[in-house]
Amino acid sequence: MKKFITAIIVLAVVIGGYFLWSSNEVNDYGLTDEEQEMILQDSQLSLRDFSIKAKSGEYTILDVRTPEEIAEYKPFADAVELDFYEEDFEDKIKAYDREGKYLVYCMSGGRSGQAVLLMNKLGFTEVFDLAGGIINAR
Repeated sequence: MKKFITAIIVLAVVIGGYFLWSSNEVNDYGLTDEEQEMILQDSQLSLRDFSIKAKSGEYTILDVRTPEEIAEYKPFADAVELDFYEEDFEDKIKAYDREGKYLVYCMSGGRSGQAVLLMNKLGFTEVFDLAGGIINAR
């Protein structure tokens, strides 16, 4: 019975250690999951706040949806169209000034969140994301 209990305790320690270790792994953006989550939370703006910043003229607006999605609905006429799925997406992002101010959106917030993480990795200093994407704006 003691061997069984010892085996259970050892197994629990190993499993617990694995989950602790895996939660601190670095992802493709060079961030831990906690760092990534913090960046995404800090970058998200409500539609109201996103629109206010967009109207200020101080920000470059990036629409990272596909051309088909953009053809259906484009809420910000002056947004630069950068298809997230294009092979050269990262190269196009790299061409922008890292000290500039950017607003990024997509359909539901997934691709724009990934774009924000990429831009953060590349050293961009002021990038915001439309929380929940434009699906919430219709």
